[in-house]
Amino acid sequence: MIPSTYDVCLLSVSNPKIGDDQFIKSEERELKKASFTSNEREQLTVEHPIDFNGGHITLHADSSITLSQNAYDKTLKLIEDEPVDLLNSRGGQKLNYAKGLKFVKLDKNSLKLIVFTNSSFANLKDFYSQISYICVLTDKYENANIVHWSFTCYKRVTRSVLASELYAISEGFDMASALKATIEQIMEINVLPLVMATDSKSLYDCVVKLNTTREKRLIIDLMCLRQAYERKEISEVI
Repeated sequence: MIPSTYDVCLLSVSNPKIGDDQFIKSEERELKKASFTSNEREQLTVEHPIDFNGGHITLHADSSITLSQNAYDKTLKLIEDEPVDLLNSRGGQKLNYAKGLKFVKLDKNSLKLIVFTNSSFANLKDFYSQISYICVLTDKYENANIVHWSFTCYKRVTRSVLASELYAISEGFDMASALKATIEQIMEINVLPLVMATDSKSLYDCVVKLNTTREKRLIIDLMCLRQAYERKEISEVI
């Protein structure tokens, strides 16, 4: 079993002997001997959806997979008092508890990991910035699956739009690198192309065209991105 770079508790193995009847019986025998308790083993099929890590996973006949939230969303109760109307946004979650993400089958030979990054500079009341990124696995047929996303209030001081955009792409690249290594390991792909996408022209010029910036505090992050781009750890910046 090999741990993932994304999560050390996520283990993967490609040996077909792991999971056969003989292995399962031996595992259960050792668990009983050690007095360990474990969840019942389940297999995802079209007729048998499973619950895993807080999500409800359903396999469809066309090999696509739908991930939705567990039914506990139906138990949400709304607050009626007028001063707390903000919390009533949970009503949308309660009404749409069955909605989720659908994962479609992709062409393994043309897989590509694309990371879209964006930021909002000093848009919060305390002048903190918000940064966001979304990691998408896609193929040459324009099919795509969302594998990770983040939208957070950034705690570091950002003194310019360029700084917030740079921090966003840095955070996205860090997560994408872990996901890239995990996908390559599990799917036995030699090199998974990684594409970083940003809407900042000044940031693009700093990374690709080797432009510079007067903000010395950004130099380290900028040089790390340039080095990754030159080493082909980042296949393309768009």
